[in-house]
Amino acid sequence: MEPFEEPVRIISDLHLAHPGSSVVDATQLSPLLEGVKTVIFNGDTTEERLKQYRDLAATHLEILAKMCDEAGVAMVMVRGNHDPETPPFGAIDLCGGQVFVTHGDVLYPDVSPWSRNIHYARDARARIEQEYPPDYRDDLESALEVSRRVTQEMEVHQPQARPGLVGKLKTMLSQAWPLSRPVTILKVWCGAPRLTEAVLKKYRPEAKVFIVGHTHRPFFKRRDGRVLINTGAFLTMSHAYAVDIGGGHLSVRRIRERDGKFVLDRRVGELDLD
Repeated sequence: MEPFEEPVRIISDLHLAHPGSSVVDATQLSPLLEGVKTVIFNGDTTEERLKQYRDLAATHLEILAKMCDEAGVAMVMVRGNHDPETPPFGAIDLCGGQVFVTHGDVLYPDVSPWSRNIHYARDARARIEQEYPPDYRDDLESALEVSRRVTQEMEVHQPQARPGLVGKLKTMLSQAWPLSRPVTILKVWCGAPRLTEAVLKKYRPEAKVFIVGHTHRPFFKRRDGRVLINTGAFLTMSHAYAVDIGGGHLSVRRIRERDGKFVLDRRVGELDLD
């Protein structure tokens, strides 16, 4: 893989066209394209799996690609569980292997353990796993491929609405049902840093930094000489981080919406890379 031109910015979970997305118009993201040469969209950039929103998602993506082109920014797409078809990358290594980037669905055998449709994922995984050796999860590419295939077979149900206030309210209500779902989400959030560290040690034991999204809960944590980062999400009841890498330095900043645009805000953490 050819190195990406620095500075590099990494964001994830835009969920463009999702009714609960904070991004109503892709042009709101224009400030996040400033001051960098490459932007890595680390999964769930659009909603490929929600049939009623695919056309709108494609429009958003087309606008975003045009914006990147006009800004002279390379647009790099990593697959997520909501956009498993189009993006070319399942994972990316940066800075000579010091930084490992993947969406995060590979952390969980059932992809999204908080999903209301988790039974579809479990049934699909049980069937798909029969085509792989028992230890297939020891190989990153195999684990990513199974995760992708499970995602493609999962049924997705979402209340009909366009992004905006109504869509956000409907998303909030759907996240709270069934009543066991909020409890599962809290358990996932509590266990995410530990699991992220374990997966990094498994797939990239020499890496210093692991950047994921997927769970929609951002964090910046130092564990045993490593840095674990979750970039959160542009969704209701969540917020997002941006990771910037350049000149041997990594910094993480919170993203806020101001005057209808998404901009970088306070610094959350930073690290010097060797």
